[in-house]
Amino acid sequence: MAAMDGAKREARAPQRWLARKRSSGRRALHRARGAVASRLATALLVAGLAACGASPRAPAPLGERAAIEAQVAADIAQRRFRAALATVEEELAYAPDDSGWLDQKCGLLRRLGREREALQIVLARRAQAPDDAALSYEAGELLFHLGELARARAEFEATAALAPNDPRPFVALAALDLSERPPALERAAARLAPWLDGAATHADAEFQQGWIDEQAGRLVEARRRYARAVERDPAHVAALVNGARLAAAEGDLVLARRDLERARAAAGDDTARRAKVEAAVKAIDPVQR
Repeated sequence: MAAMDGAKREARAPQRWLARKRSSGRRALHRARGAVASRLATALLVAGLAACGASPRAPAPLGERAAIEAQVAADIAQRRFRAALATVEEELAYAPDDSGWLDQKCGLLRRLGREREALQIVLARRAQAPDDAALSYEAGELLFHLGELARARAEFEATAALAPNDPRPFVALAALDLSERPPALERAAARLAPWLDGAATHADAEFQQGWIDEQAGRLVEARRRYARAVERDPAHVAALVNGARLAAAEGDLVLARRDLERARAAAGDDTARRAKVEAAVKAIDPVQR
């Protein structure tokens, strides 16, 4: 009899061990809430609830959301893009259609060089809202950076039709015209004309028209356009660099050096833009390297 009782206890031992592990696991999950381990557990919990047909928690209330957004902003300011993305994705697990979090996720994916993933999100949203000019323009930008110029052009043309008072799609189409070989200068100039001078002037339109003027040998006009672009956008690195190059060519090294220093400051810690500025400094004014 004693042997039988011992056998029963041994048979029940694995069950008791499993029950203890489950209980301790639940306690550990509660203790770890807010930590990285909790984020993973929360995501798994959401997936499990969805599979069972149950509803996860509601999206964060206004006050809590503001705190979460502040944390994301702080992570971005300190270039902790992956940490910011993890927070945003946790919120999207509870509210997958939240436009604010989707915008944040796309922006962070672009910062991390994951444009293709960002594009998939934008195209999915665009399919649900075909008349959303902002989504169409964002899709065009992503396609342009990915080198899919024909698709980018189609998106920018759609944006121009949806938002005829927005200069950005017209400026983007002009940039595509200028990227052709040979550049379609007249077509680009016609697109830019409504967005030059006057109250509607746009920094990128002024810059591109300056480039067109430079190609045509109208250097005085080109310098004026680059200066106008900087007036509209003091951090326009390309306009500052091109203006400095033309100033140096005319012997005005004081102005060229001033614009190059402004370009350096405007480039900040953006590695790609900084490299372009330093290359311009080396070519224009080697003494100031």
